[in-house]
Amino acid sequence: MENVTSPSSDDGVKISSLECLGSCERIAIVADIPEIASDTTDLMLTTIVNGICPDRPDPIRLAAAHSPRNSLAFTQKNMNNEMERNMIMKTICEATQSPSAEVSTAAYECIVQIAFQYYDKLQEYMQTLFQLNLLPFIMTKRWWHCRLLSFYKR
Repeated sequence: MENVTSPSSDDGVKISSLECLGSCERIAIVADIPEIASDTTDLMLTTIVNGICPDRPDPIRLAAAHSPRNSLAFTQKNMNNEMERNMIMKTICEATQSPSAEVSTAAYECIVQIAFQYYDKLQEYMQTLFQLNLLPFIMTKRWWHCRLLSFYKR
């Protein structure tokens, strides 16, 4: 967490740390690690959410927005907790509004992955998600049409 939140860490260290957090699930699967401790996953998720915040530079936000897509399997406890789920969804939904197309795209892809793994937890967010997904159609960002369909094909 300190690598990402410390003002003394340069952006390269922050980006590398976030990318590393996003790779933990793949490493755990390949190494056949049964479970990561809850305290550790909480800290990982807090760090990722911190990195996605709007006050961060776009390269850090992009690395942070890519991280949850690769580590959502470890967030089941967090997604089951309404307060934590609200924070995760709020932060990712805010990132979809980034002026950076890369950050916005990564955030939308993260929402698709969340819907794939935790669709049963998203009912209270459907109105917001619909509005967020309608915006690219209105703004004619055609590259999003296929990704949006994958969200709604469930």
